[in-house]
Amino acid sequence: MGHKESDNDSAATVDKEDTLEKNSLVRIVVLVNSFLFSSCFFMGKSVFPYMARRLGADVVTLGYLNTLFSFVLLCGGPLYGRFGDVFGSRAALMLSFSAAVIGFGIQSLANSVPMLFLSQIPLGFMHTFQGLQMVMTDTSDKAGRAAALGKLGLAFSLGIMAGPLIGGFVTEKFGDNTTAFLASILSLVSVLTIQMFLPKHTKSLNKLDAAGDQDKSILTKTYDLLSIPQVLYMLVAQAASLAPAILIQALGPVINMEYFKIGPKENGLFLAGIGAASAMVQGFGIGMLLKRFSEFSLLILAVLISGCASVLMYFATHTFSYIVSQVILVIGFSIARTMTTSMATKAVSRHDTGLLLGLCATSEALMRTLAPGIGTFMLLHYGWASLGALGSAIEFGMAIILLAKKQI
Repeated sequence: MGHKESDNDSAATVDKEDTLEKNSLVRIVVLVNSFLFSSCFFMGKSVFPYMARRLGADVVTLGYLNTLFSFVLLCGGPLYGRFGDVFGSRAALMLSFSAAVIGFGIQSLANSVPMLFLSQIPLGFMHTFQGLQMVMTDTSDKAGRAAALGKLGLAFSLGIMAGPLIGGFVTEKFGDNTTAFLASILSLVSVLTIQMFLPKHTKSLNKLDAAGDQDKSILTKTYDLLSIPQVLYMLVAQAASLAPAILIQALGPVINMEYFKIGPKENGLFLAGIGAASAMVQGFGIGMLLKRFSEFSLLILAVLISGCASVLMYFATHTFSYIVSQVILVIGFSIARTMTTSMATKAVSRHDTGLLLGLCATSEALMRTLAPGIGTFMLLHYGWASLGALGSAIEFGMAIILLAKKQI
């Protein structure tokens, strides 16, 4: 009898070690591809406004381009998440990276504004970061989820640093079309690595019962998730806390070019600095803070940081003060995004994390869809300072609401 119990313990230990080893390999694949995706995305993004201006697009047209991209993302987020829950993470990531290959490929061939519009349509299926988040939540427990998402954010932020720098160098030497082509090729590398090294179903690594209620329609599942108070609250909190940063990101190319006269090379350095700040926070800051504070407390801290950044933006008249405000803003953005995503995923089962992350992406995409139109209107009628005023009002208002909830 003792021998049988010993054999069972040994088998359980071997299974646990095997699962941990598989999870570690999967996470390495995810982190590498998070870096590649971010590098490619921001490589293409850093040259996109300059391509548009070279081809004759004005500020309003750039706003339409940004709105088109965000609108397609808005529509596809939940569908992509449910697709990943049902068909597996590998299929979902293959779809998103393939869309990147096509989108950046069209951008590299663009010789007119309509072709630039066309290049944004495949990128609407590029819910890559959402798919990578899904894998990290599948392979992590609730206690370590925020830290795991922080590491994913670190890899993504390193790509924010590398992409614009590489894009600026390649653009200066070979032209902006070559930069977009390079992004397409690197995205193809990601397609191959996902196919070769990622399991079809990452949820199975945790030996969960996959049958469940996957036969429910996406509308029914979405309603079920939104009926959970914690999920709905976190989605609203995420949209509100990220709104000011998203507003600035949507108008970043216009602000950099028109208000602070930042060129392509300097823009690459600027985005690299933003990426460095984000990497430090998500790679090291969040982990250390979580040892002493709860996720909810860090969310409150994040909105206060973003509020202070918005106040500084209101008074920014020189390039240096503008850059400082953006560094502070991205710190608040990074913490808020990680905390709201982690708290939301903990409120649902692992089988529904894909759809939940899709709803989070939709919440963010909704803001990105509205941001270009709202921001352009404010810039044209009230000036640059109005963005800082709006951001500070939203963030400090959100902080008051969160503090009040914490006291209940």
